[in-house]
Amino acid sequence: MKLGILYWRAMEEGGDKKYELLENIMDNPNFKKSKLIEEVSKALYGNPGSEEAFYIDELDQFQNLPSNKLGITSKTVNVVDEPSTSSEEVLFQVEKGDICDIIEQSSSLEEVNGNTDRWYKINFNGKVGWVFGHHTSKKRS
Repeated sequence: MKLGILYWRAMEEGGDKKYELLENIMDNPNFKKSKLIEEVSKALYGNPGSEEAFYIDELDQFQNLPSNKLGITSKTVNVVDEPSTSSEEVLFQVEKGDICDIIEQSSSLEEVNGNTDRWYKINFNGKVGWVFGHHTSKKRS
């Protein structure tokens, strides 16, 4: 799991910094036997023009998250100023794999695009807003 997180951080960087971080992963003896090290190697030495990151299923599972946190399960999710689809202001966006602190949850369920769930007020890196639960690890089954 740690290798996956380090990889994603490296891929978010540009230029020399990206390759420096990937080399640090490759040089770490703790990662030599990981199944993911081959993907890191490909990113570092394989297709130099490819900026596409590999996807790690484990990051999507959000196992062992405390009850006051949620993970984002949809590719890109708008975080809005009010818990409503009629909210006009998108404050920021969160990406698949992001983990957010839960500040509050709506008391009632709402249907959005055929999905029934709660709204969650979240804090992500100091930014606060509302996200619909269907796009999170709190999604109702």
